[in-house]
Amino acid sequence: MELTGLATGIDTAKIVQQLMAIEGRHKAQLQQTKKDKESTAKVWDEIKSHLSDLNASVDSLATLKDIDSFKSSISDADVLGVSVSDSAQEGSYSIEVGKLATSERIVHGGNFMYATDYVSEGNFIYTYDNKEVEIAVGANTTLEDLVNLINNSSDNPGVRASLLSFDDGTGREHLVLSGTDSGSDYAIKVRDSNSQALKSQKYEYTDTSSGDTVAAGKDTKLSQLSDFDGLVGSTLTITATDNSGASMNVDFDITEQSTLGQLVDAMQRGFGSSAGVTLEDGVINVLDTVSGSSSLSVSYVNDSSTTVDFSVATTGGSTVSGMTEFTDASAFTVAQAASDSQVRVDGFPAGDWITSSSNSVDGVIEGVTLDLTQVTEAGKSVTLNISRDRSKLKENVKAMVDSYNKAVSHLKDVSKYDPATKKAGPLIGDITVRNLLSDLGSNFLGTAVGFNDSDTYSMASQIGIGFNRDGLLELDEDVFDSAVDDDFNAVLDLLGSSGKGRITGDNSSNFSFDLVKDYTKPGDYEISAVYDGTSLTSAQIRRVGDTTWHDADIIGGKIIGSITAQDSAGNYYPERGLQIDFDPGSLTSGTYNTVVSIKQGVAGSLSDMVDRYTDGSDSILSIKKSSLDKMIQSIQDSIDRESTRLDKKESRMKLKYARLEAQMQQLQQSMSAAGILPKK
Repeated sequence: MELTGLATGIDTAKIVQQLMAIEGRHKAQLQQTKKDKESTAKVWDEIKSHLSDLNASVDSLATLKDIDSFKSSISDADVLGVSVSDSAQEGSYSIEVGKLATSERIVHGGNFMYATDYVSEGNFIYTYDNKEVEIAVGANTTLEDLVNLINNSSDNPGVRASLLSFDDGTGREHLVLSGTDSGSDYAIKVRDSNSQALKSQKYEYTDTSSGDTVAAGKDTKLSQLSDFDGLVGSTLTITATDNSGASMNVDFDITEQSTLGQLVDAMQRGFGSSAGVTLEDGVINVLDTVSGSSSLSVSYVNDSSTTVDFSVATTGGSTVSGMTEFTDASAFTVAQAASDSQVRVDGFPAGDWITSSSNSVDGVIEGVTLDLTQVTEAGKSVTLNISRDRSKLKENVKAMVDSYNKAVSHLKDVSKYDPATKKAGPLIGDITVRNLLSDLGSNFLGTAVGFNDSDTYSMASQIGIGFNRDGLLELDEDVFDSAVDDDFNAVLDLLGSSGKGRITGDNSSNFSFDLVKDYTKPGDYEISAVYDGTSLTSAQIRRVGDTTWHDADIIGGKIIGSITAQDSAGNYYPERGLQIDFDPGSLTSGTYNTVVSIKQGVAGSLSDMVDRYTDGSDSILSIKKSSLDKMIQSIQDSIDRESTRLDKKESRMKLKYARLEAQMQQLQQSMSAAGILPKK
């Protein structure tokens, strides 16, 4: 509705505008309040971003990921390459390479002029990787067809067939069989009949996480298999005969850690070269290394009353190949024999070699993989030097210091009063900011959690991390470098120690730290155990300084902080998952107490502290932001209501002045008609 003011001569539209401006002051105040709150919320977002950057910078220090790194140098890189993991040790090593691992390659002697020549009908039988393969070859099968049959067989364990064109006087096309694996265990043998094969029952167990029945693998513990119930701590005697009928007995001690793969290895050691023992889909397979009939057998006592006999999967010699052009003893020439690599480190073993089926050799030097590329000259060696890459650690410490200072500087900027500008920061006096600054600084003050004077370093200042007069962190590189040179592992321990513990109280010879879970809180714990002279009957745990004891679980002589127990607020106890071993030794019955300290490095403590402020919907900053968001929404709701009220108010005002204009116009018309209007 437009107000012209023509009848009254008054600018009624401006009057309405001015009145509405007065009426809208509350809405303007709400809008300014909302703007201020939104600005505050943005500041908290910036604080959270700085804390997230800080957490990212301490991650590698808190977990020691990519920190305990090493570098290597080799006197002759043509002989070998090296990969070094974090489990390596500093040192210098003398390495000799006696032989490189090779894969088998055998070439047929000939008799075929063309790839399209027919081969004999029968069964092409070969063994590889202790597995035997039979390929049915029909009439009208060409040499190139045989190549495809071998390569496309679903039973192929790793042999590649091809044709070599070379006229040797007896033929031009030669069948070539190549192994895809190196090592002496991967020889290829073409047979005139099949070999005897034995197999065990299928070993299975129930997966506790899924409830599914799963075929046992080489890493499956025997204690998981019902067929070996009650045998932990006993000796399993494996009785067998080889292909010549000679007897073989192997004793295998079963422990809680014994696996099915270790049992297979024990059987293989017993048979030696007379048979190959493999594990596939939970079944132990034994294959004679020669073809034909055999006296091969194997059995073992599975429990106190049952003897497990291996069934005959193949009798041996029952399938004649009929392919005499391939099964003659001189039919194939070994162009390259399958062989193991040979290395010797620091002269060990004297007069012998450490062998491997691969040219990538692990386990000879802890944490080091040797990639062999060339044999060393007789009596000569190459030198491998391994040293710590200290620069990586310093880079990460500097990154932590820089990120910390950026976060703290920002917190101080948004919460200070500037006397020069006479302006206060948006979060001046905020209790959360004060607590956050205090918590950040406390990580670098005093003794680290779980550490004491017996540790080489127990405070950040001892490795050069301290505060300047502005309350910001600084790194004294001279002190840090000296600490790293003196005891590198102790520096790592102080920065990123996790999952480490020790007994610091009485009865240290009877109690020993075992392990903690990821959710066990670091700190010092009192342990109180009741021993009846034979075994533990009960135990309790509490944090040092607490007054309430918590019942612990007793399992196999171990004291374990309850996994399930919670306080009245539904929080798990801090000792959850803590495991302590108890060895009574010569103790008599009674109650015995000790203290265990669970370490946490400075970086890990800082990371956990930042997580309390930033990680998850229940974190301190998330709750703060959620409260602000609700407040902003509430203000917006008030603004919306006020806008609706003002719109109605303005409509009523316009209607009121419109009626006034109409009445004045009618009055003017009446006066004009009566001739009483004033003359202009």
